[in-house]
Amino acid sequence: NNQTGRWVLPFRAVWTPGSDGAVIGSMKREVEVFDAAKGTLAAKLSDAERMTAIASRFAVHPTRNIIAAGTASGRIHIYR
Repeated sequence: NNQTGRWVLPFRAVWTPGSDGAVIGSMKREVEVFDAAKGTLAAKLSDAERMTAIASRFAVHPTRNIIAAGTASGRIHIYR
């Protein structure tokens, strides 16, 4: 349920480079990584102090374990 009364861009999930997982945001200001084969949550990435908006756009580095998460406030958060 994303009926918060706040303006939030629609979430856009992205596949990991090997297509073995998917990355998407959550209303709790977290980045969630799901295992594509099992359909389970593999990791939650967050930084409550710095991420003050909900991330809805993502990019995954093709060869390194790096995820970039963009928010509607114009900030990019990098997770390694």
